[in-house]
Parts: sequence; structure tokens; C-alpha cells
Amino acid sequence: MVIGNSQEELGGDIENYLSVLPSVQFYNTIKTNYNDLSNYSQQCDTDSVHLHKNEAKHICEKILRYLHKYTELIDDKTEYDVCILLNYWIYDEFTDIFGAEYISDKFDLAFSSLQYIWNYPNVELKKKSYYNKCEPNFDIFKPDDWKERRKLYEYYVDYKTIFDTAKSYDKACMVYYKKIEEKKELYEHFDNLCHSQPNECPISYDKYKMYSPTSVLPTLICPDHIKLPQMPEAASRTFFTDDTLAQDQESGPRPYGPDIELTKQNSGTGTKFGKSVLGIAPIALTASALYKFTPLGSWIRKLAGSNHSITGNVGGDNEFLDHTQESGNMFFNGGENYISYHPM
Repeated sequence: MVIGNSQEELGGDIENYLSVLPSVQFYNTIKTNYNDLSNYSQQCDTDSVHLHKNEAKHICEKILRYLHKYTELIDDKTEYDVCILLNYWIYDEFTDIFGAEYISDKFDLAFSSLQYIWNYPNVELKKKSYYNKCEPNFDIFKPDDWKERRKLYEYYVDYKTIFDTAKSYDKACMVYYKKIEEKKELYEHFDNLCHSQPNECPISYDKYKMYSPTSVLPTLICPDHIKLPQMPEAASRTFFTDDTLAQDQESGPRPYGPDIELTKQNSGTGTKFGKSVLGIAPIALTASALYKFTPLGSWIRKLAGSNHSITGNVGGDNEFLDHTQESGNMFFNGGENYISYHPM
């Protein structure tokens, strides 16, 4: 296969292909400053938190809105857990607020303040049945390689859309071929880790292995005449590709005490994100992008006449966190050191 670097092949708009990925759709939805966020302000109020209170409240409002608007989809038992993505997004949101150069110093305490809102909900928050479908938990950030685990999980969430779209559309094939190829080093990391330290291996890694570049790429045949466009730096930052994590420092945050992750609360219902929200757009968005940015009108019209399904669930479960301790509250081990309390 001939792989080039002609960005003009797609009109320089690779974002149209990345925008159909389920993880990208989720992040873009949760991070948006909607006009109705103020409707959730009262539920996020607390008089017991003073350190980074406003920042924690801002993120609380976005989380509550998401849990409220997509309650039924979160309850749907699909193949991946939206609470894991939500936790990773919290880190990104605090990074945007504090700046990458300060996040290591401020993240732990800010996360503690956010966790306090969930552990000690006010009267208004208790009235909302959806608030405890996910809750802040720091366990997800405990492994030294949590950033690699994040990349692996996002790839796991996105894989079916990536592969189905690549098989359906020639030009998308080259974009996604490169995206899969970029995961080789990531899989080498976990192959070595799971071989040398089995106890540190992600519980569900055996399920992820079937999507390794070594196994997948030989089955993905892209037309030789299609060249691979380069990934614009701005696009990679916007759509939470691997470069998103490069803004962070090498050492991740460290908890001050036992346990903290947005984890499932309802044992009887799933807290996983349905494909309706994470994956419903790929068909329309991908077809639209191809029609707009390719000169092959007749080819596009033929495709429009066929029924290409590019969405669906990915195999897996919510066992991505491998060696976390039992869920606890890192904030309240000596919590008075971090949050000031005042009588109501």
C-alpha cells in the first residue's frame, strides 16, 4: 500500500472523520457550555467547601446536566462504561481551568472538592434521582500509566466505528488506517506489562488484544491510489486524539488518601453509555463529509444508495480499572486539611 501525506486529498478537513468517533462525540457534548447549565447550579452549591469551590461547581453543573439529559442511555447496558470517560474528562476540564503547568499541584484538591459534592449532597441534589449514576472516584488516576490506559480505553470505545467506517469509505480508510497504526506502541506497552507484571495488567486487556494493530491492519485494505492526509495539530487537540494527553506532564496526579473514579452506583442498572449518543452520528457525518470534500460525485451517489452501517457496540465491559482498591474517599483521610468546614 502506498501511504502519502497529501492533506488536499480530503480538503484539509480530517476533523470530519474524527468527529464521528464515539469518544469524541461524548467529550464534545459534556464539555459544552450550554445555556441551561444554570439550572443545575443550586444542586451543586455547598457551604463546606472553599478550596477550588467555583471550579468544582462549574464541573458539577456539566456532569449533572449530562446525567440528566442522557439518563436512559446511561442506564442502557451497552458495551462500554461512560463513567470511565467522564472521569478522564474531569482531568481535562480541570486542566483547561488551571492550565497544564499548574494541574499537577491543584488537581488533587480540586477533585476532592468535587467529590465532596457527591458524598454529601445538599437537599436539592438529593431530590435528583440521576445524580448518583456516576460519581467522582480517583482510582482511575492511580496507576502510573493511567494516560496509556486512557488511550487504550478510548481506542476500545471507538474501534468499531473506526473499522466499519474504514471498510465502507475509501478515503476514511486511510485516515483510520493511520489511527490504528499509531496504537502499535501502546499495545507493545501493555503486552510487556502484562507479561512482566500480570497483576498490573488491565483486567479486560484480553478483550482489547483482538483490536491490536498487528491483528487488525492486515485485514484493512485501503486503495493504493488514496493518499493519507496529515493530522493537523489543532484537530488532534480538539478531538481528543493521543495528542490530547501530551499536554499533561509525565507524572500524573496522586491521591492524598485511599480511593476516589466516576463509578457505577446502581447495581441493578448499567451505567454504560448507549450507542445512540456515542455512535448515532457516524453514518450521517461521515457520508456528509465524503460528499462535501470529494470530487467523486458519482462514487458518492453510489455509496448513498447503499446501506453502510458504521455504528454499533464494541465488545467489553466496565472492568477496565485493574488493580484499584475498594471504593473509598480520599478526601476524608485527614480531610480537614483540605476543605474548611463551617456550621450551617
